[in-house]
Amino acid sequence: MLKTTGKERSDASVHLAIKLIVAKLNVAAGASDALIADWITAADDFLAGFAGKLPYNLRPGSDDGKEAHMLAAALSQFN
Repeated sequence: MLKTTGKERSDASVHLAIKLIVAKLNVAAGASDALIADWITAADDFLAGFAGKLPYNLRPGSDDGKEAHMLAAALSQFN
């Protein structure tokens, strides 16, 4: 179980990581990744651009926060 505090849950990097984990689990469980593979790669690449461990302190209104939320929304459509 991913344990977070209220502050971490509002972090865009955590929001994206949760959606990415769910998408990867769905694919591992047998869902086709034909429509989502590029989004999974993009989310992985985005998160790999930050050093250290989550959370990356991405405010939702920042440019990085907006990108994280856009990627999370795309993954949510699949999930």
